[in-house]
Amino acid sequence: MARYRSEVEQAIKTGVGDPLTLVEMECSLDLVDADLVALKSGKLDTRTLMSHDLALEIRSELQGLITTMRLYCKAN
Repeated sequence: MARYRSEVEQAIKTGVGDPLTLVEMECSLDLVDADLVALKSGKLDTRTLMSHDLALEIRSELQGLITTMRLYCKAN
């Protein structure tokens, strides 16, 4: 998450987004969503799942970072 935050800050400063970082963030969001689905299903594998609250927190932050990065990727 720290690298994603840094990449978004850089995009804001330069006005140029990084499409590869955007794709990475979208993939990370997919993984968080998969954890949330698994948590709801009751089929838990505690080796790979994070807590529901943590997953929601990360999802929310990732979604915000993705939204911002998309704006700067489209501006190019």
